[in-house]
Amino acid sequence: MPSPTDAGGAKSPRPWLDWYRDQRWRGPNGRRIKQLAAEPWCRFHAKRGERVKATTVDHIEPHRGDPDRFWNGALQSLCHHCHSAVKQSHEAGRRFGCDAAGAPTDPSHPWFEGGKRSGKAEGER
Repeated sequence: MPSPTDAGGAKSPRPWLDWYRDQRWRGPNGRRIKQLAAEPWCRFHAKRGERVKATTVDHIEPHRGDPDRFWNGALQSLCHHCHSAVKQSHEAGRRFGCDAAGAPTDPSHPWFEGGKRSGKAEGER
């Protein structure tokens, strides 16, 4: 595949953006269509017993511009919200939600002090 260039002829700083327009990804027999056909429901919602139509194909392991990971890496189907908000936040190290006991799943949440649960209600000493 030739190196993508910008309008001025210089190499693109993010060449993988062009991969998303490639027929191997977007075409009628591309990876995107095949993934959405194989898994038509958002995986994150399905884990909660919900059925929400998937519209986005996500690389489970971020490819970070690696062509082998992009073209051969494992994929999952997500709805737009889960891909754009939830998944991106996970990759940035943030977690949403709570465990069965009601404690936040994000270890950096103010509920925790130094990574440990304080065990005290707000205002207690």
